Amino acid sequence: MALLRADRMAATVALGCGAGLFLVAYGFVESPHVSFLSIAAASAILVAYGAIGLSLKKTRWFAILLPACVAGLGGGAVFAAEILLEYAYLPVDNVVWGYIEFAAVFLIYALAAMWVAWRGGSIGDAVCAAFLSAVVSSLIWCLVLLSVFYAYEGTAAQTAVLPTLPARSPGRLRRCRVAGR
Repeated sequence: MALLRADRMAATVALGCGAGLFLVAYGFVESPHVSFLSIAAASAILVAYGAIGLSLKKTRWFAILLPACVAGLGGGAVFAAEILLEYAYLPVDNVVWGYIEFAAVFLIYALAAMWVAWRGGSIGDAVCAAFLSAVVSSLIWCLVLLSVFYAYEGTAAQTAVLPTLPARSPGRLRRCRVAGR
């Protein structure tokens, strides 16, 4: 029995997209003043990722699934670590962190492509492996980012990480909506 099968990867990506859509919907319910265009764009990306994930169910690209999955999880781990470290250390300027994060992730994508090419895959297969690893890692980024954002909403840590957002109490927001103000 293979550890990594196309149907399992398809189901995992689709489940992750469903969780992402739930988090986007939760954000809209909690902050209805958010632009509908931003909600629609995030939802469209997640639906597209879900469609890509479900298309893997019938794929014949078995040679690229393992490199894509490993690289996607590695890139997602880099994204998640940067988000969590940013909230833990509260850097004044996180530009350098961003450069390091994205350089590491793009290196991981390139390594996935090189892995496939080294094993005799075509250039197209190598590009597909890098693309699928980007889908997986971006999905992890979305889930971690929204989860951490909602967990820290209204705290001093979130104000330090995102100084343009006003600090507010989530409880106050709920009371105002219930009272109809």
